[in-house]
Amino acid sequence: MLWSNFCSGDYAVAVAKSSNGRLDGKWIQSEKLLYGRGERPEWVFDGGHPMIFPADNGKFYLSIHSPNWNDGTVFEHLLLLPLGLSDDGVEIL
Repeated sequence: MLWSNFCSGDYAVAVAKSSNGRLDGKWIQSEKLLYGRGERPEWVFDGGHPMIFPADNGKFYLSIHSPNWNDGTVFEHLLLLPLGLSDDGVEIL
């Protein structure tokens, strides 16, 4: 499950996995954010409300809005990030 919440004052995307693969399982939160401001040098803004979708090229992408604020010079916009999906989880490439 991908979800968004505030982390250190910024909006971020996190991953949780069900212990039994079902909704009624114990949800285990990943210790590492999937997306968060400063997690990579190029991620200068926060963002959230993630969705995964397949593209026509057979690859998967994460869509989020970023940043989670508007200041008159920087405006909230769509950010598309390529994903790697596996049985072990999801990662931004």
